Amino acid sequence: MTARIIKCFDKYDDSTMSDYLSMVARDIEDSLIQCGATPGKDYTYKDVFDWSVSVLAARQKPLE
Repeated sequence: MTARIIKCFDKYDDSTMSDYLSMVARDIEDSLIQCGATPGKDYTYKDVFDWSVSVLAARQKPLE
């Protein structure tokens, strides 16, 4: 099993930004590992969180 850099928690509260960001980061890392990426070599914490913020920003509705 590949070591992860993003900790998996038993419970998340998707109404909080920190937990939601952690869930997205975890899912992104799952995809990277599934495709053969190695933590620390192919990506870093900063990479995963930058991508997570981009995903969340893309999902936001514009202010009306």
